[in-house]
Amino acid sequence: MTKVFVAGGNGMVGNSVLRLQPDLAPDWDVKAPSRHELNLLDKADVDNYFKAHQFDFVINCAARVGGIKANMENQAAFLAENILIGTHLIDGARQAGVPKLLNLGSSCMYPRDYQNPLIEEYVLAAPLEPTNEGYAISKIAAERLCRYISDQFNMTYRTFIPCNLYGPGDNYDPLSSHMVSAAILKVHNAIETDAETVEIWGD
Repeated sequence: MTKVFVAGGNGMVGNSVLRLQPDLAPDWDVKAPSRHELNLLDKADVDNYFKAHQFDFVINCAARVGGIKANMENQAAFLAENILIGTHLIDGARQAGVPKLLNLGSSCMYPRDYQNPLIEEYVLAAPLEPTNEGYAISKIAAERLCRYISDQFNMTYRTFIPCNLYGPGDNYDPLSSHMVSAAILKVHNAIETDAETVEIWGD
């Protein structure tokens, strides 16, 4: 039985992992504490959680997230909170001897207006998109921490970078949703109100 810690299990991605796990990985024994059960911003709380369980694998889906508007208005909080979450989880797992960790990155880690198709080597190759720079820096820091731990301690800590995730459990709040769910809501509202146009941010 593989003991797995899914951080951020109440979010859209973490919840998808939990929903699919019984069919795809039935031999996993999964723990996915809520934020009320485990405060990822508190290093001592995270360290004690790792001490209480001997995990074989950590999946980090935890983050403070939001769309363009939320990122623009909360750069400091998005940077500070996500740096703490990433550091506490990733280095906490290392200190606890967890051999494998999968870290969720973000497409905002890539430079703004850079060449396509995007590849991992382009991270830090040019300036980031200013509207979500704080969040992007926190995600890059987590990715680099995984890379350094893998290199220095011979552990398997990896980051994958998805693009524009959406699906069951997504956030449709117009003030904090991501691109795809925001566009879905705007089109839905336009249909409901017989609007002739829909405004989508971006190009």
